[in-house]
Amino acid sequence: MVSNYYDSIRYLKSEDGGSTWKKMDGTTVSLPVSCDQDATDSTQINLEDEEGVSENTWLANMFVKNGKVHFMYKARLLSASGRPDRMHYMRFDRESGVREIDSWSDYPDGKWKGGELEIFSTSGYFSSNPDDPDAPLFATAEIVGSDPAKRRIAALVSYDNGLTWRDHAL
Repeated sequence: MVSNYYDSIRYLKSEDGGSTWKKMDGTTVSLPVSCDQDATDSTQINLEDEEGVSENTWLANMFVKNGKVHFMYKARLLSASGRPDRMHYMRFDRESGVREIDSWSDYPDGKWKGGELEIFSTSGYFSSNPDDPDAPLFATAEIVGSDPAKRRIAALVSYDNGLTWRDHAL
């Protein structure tokens, strides 16, 4: 039997300093909540077909910008599943809770790329100028390979709040 370290990524929000909690679609929930794969009292971020076949599903970062919630995570799938590991960029509408973009499902070959640069890492972050709603959104992560001498940091940039991405820096 294989133990799943992290099988699910869940989201809750509080708009009143933690007095009440809601799913992304605004449904109020009572604490405590479950993070089990069958839980319905929080918004599930990762894909359902990753549950039960994941060695770990690792949330690298999330970021809220202009009514959208951006997530980056990597799902390391068990070799017995016969499926490759997946890197996800996901964008949800903050008010409705609707998943609008999933790089694995929506992008060619399931890759989150700008042009030449591809983000595929368990660690990374989003950044933007919080005082400027029109500021670009950056996604930065380590490009990890088998050769430590070739490890680099890649940065992608989006000028349309995550709808499209371009190479920014290596």
